[in-house]
Amino acid sequence: MKFLHELGEVVAEKYGSLTALYDKYSNYNCTYTELNEAIKQFAAALQHIGMQKGDHIAQFSENSPRWLIADLGLISCGCVNAIRGSQAPMSELRYIYEHSDSTALITDSTTVLKYFLENEDTLNLKSVIYIGAEKTEREIFNFKCTFMRFDEIIELGKQCTFSPPECSQDDVVTLIYSSGTTGKPKGIMLTHKNFISQIDTVTRSLDLRACSNVLSVLPIWHAYERTACYYMIYLGSRVIYTSPKNFKNDLKNNKIVHIVAVPRLWESVYKGIMQELKNKPPHVYKILSTLLKLSSTYTKSLRLLKNNDMYNETPNIFNKLSARTKIACISLIHKLADKMIYDKLRKLVGFDTMETPISGGGALMPNVCDFYEAIGLPIMIGYGLTETSPVLSITRKHNNKIYSAGEPLVDTEFLIVDPETYKPLSQGEKGLVLARGAQVMKGYYKDPEGTAKVLLPNGYLATGDLGWVCKDGSIVLAGRLKDIIVLSNGENIESDAIEAACMNSEYVSQIILTGQDQNALSALIVPNLDAIKAKDITTLNKEKDLKLKILKDLQTKIKNRPNYRNFERLANIHFIEECTVDNGLMTQTIKIKKNIVYEKYKDKIAAMYSD
Repeated sequence: MKFLHELGEVVAEKYGSLTALYDKYSNYNCTYTELNEAIKQFAAALQHIGMQKGDHIAQFSENSPRWLIADLGLISCGCVNAIRGSQAPMSELRYIYEHSDSTALITDSTTVLKYFLENEDTLNLKSVIYIGAEKTEREIFNFKCTFMRFDEIIELGKQCTFSPPECSQDDVVTLIYSSGTTGKPKGIMLTHKNFISQIDTVTRSLDLRACSNVLSVLPIWHAYERTACYYMIYLGSRVIYTSPKNFKNDLKNNKIVHIVAVPRLWESVYKGIMQELKNKPPHVYKILSTLLKLSSTYTKSLRLLKNNDMYNETPNIFNKLSARTKIACISLIHKLADKMIYDKLRKLVGFDTMETPISGGGALMPNVCDFYEAIGLPIMIGYGLTETSPVLSITRKHNNKIYSAGEPLVDTEFLIVDPETYKPLSQGEKGLVLARGAQVMKGYYKDPEGTAKVLLPNGYLATGDLGWVCKDGSIVLAGRLKDIIVLSNGENIESDAIEAACMNSEYVSQIILTGQDQNALSALIVPNLDAIKAKDITTLNKEKDLKLKILKDLQTKIKNRPNYRNFERLANIHFIEECTVDNGLMTQTIKIKKNIVYEKYKDKIAAMYSD
């Protein structure tokens, strides 16, 4: 398979009558044969209404089977889709539509339809296609241009003949607009070669069972979920659609074998389990928490014996003797706990059929990694960027080096360099991560200067991430180059690493470190009100004793980090509301917009340094 538009034909021939897509919420299900037919019908209809190779089409929609059919239909025509979620701010959608030079719109949102209808005269709009499940009356959306619903497009396509255009592997198939935690989003140009290389190298790097149940929960306009979807379809999986709201129920009820998720979802399940345990009688909770700690000690000791301890890659004889002693003492207790408690826990949550739990799109907290490993479900961690289609590395089942981001995919290279001079550093030294491989983007759309800053003459992409490479080739990330806080004394602090340590606290739901040009660090905290047993944030900010208790707990977590430095202590904290997509404090790829948070709470931040 050389081109992405060949995917439908390949899987139809191989998996035919197997269920491809299952979405009980929109009542849309299809086999692989039906999926391929729908893609061809969609493509034929697009050609009939005038879409040609090279046309740019804005596709503003959330995850659904119809999204995938529209996506592969567009690509089959040689069109380029500029994608974003339909729940993004309308100003951002308009910017993407205009910046991408789109001439048509595909959306699942009546809100987006209404906006484009009201502004039709100021937009270069030739066609509008509605792919939402909600019924729409044609009279309501009386566009001057062509307006069709999904079912109408499919019916039209049945009557038309499709003529595949000539294409090259270097042809751009999509513009994925970055989340934009700061500034305007960039249009990342990804090609046939980029996506096909991902399917090829992930297949060669991982050994996943084909024709299995997969849960699709992430935004499909995110490169992470999009590539995962293509890959799982390539495996003949039964892709089951869900949402964050229905995630836990669908995980429990569908015998899921593979799942690709972000840290926030794994952390949500973890915190839910821990809260349930805390609701048990005190003596029962104490027994369960003790067993979990012992099991964690057991699995950590196994890590060391397998040379899989990231912080001790070459353990000496005394380290190994200590690990063997712990394993001998705890082994029977761990096995009994696994049989009597963890097995029931896995079944209760829906983990009993799980073979490949994957986390990406951000760092998974160490305590969460330890927990899942202790209960017999070690999470595989992946790393990548939208600019790399996105996967660069992933931990393997045979070498799941906890806390790392895994080994590079086949035919992918990492190079660690000095951030200032770009001089290569030795193995184990921390610096700027460069990556090279067929998955690296073609560039930023209409932004040659931005492209030149990150695509280097030697073929490497400057990721903007800091990290180092272990002896086995696994990469360890240590924050973003730009997420550096410089204190007034000149000390440089990587905020990601300290925020990650603080997230180990049961009192913290989200955290944003502050301190640029100040004499000490402070933090804005979104509290876990259930753990703190507080009713609201306003009251919590007034309770000085409780505030000091939480500050002390956070300071302990920071001090327990390897290589702790005295100036990394927290001077003060202030509690704030949750950062969400709806309130504009988080991108739709679940990243906190720190610059917006800083602006919103600038008075509170100033007050923390005047106390």
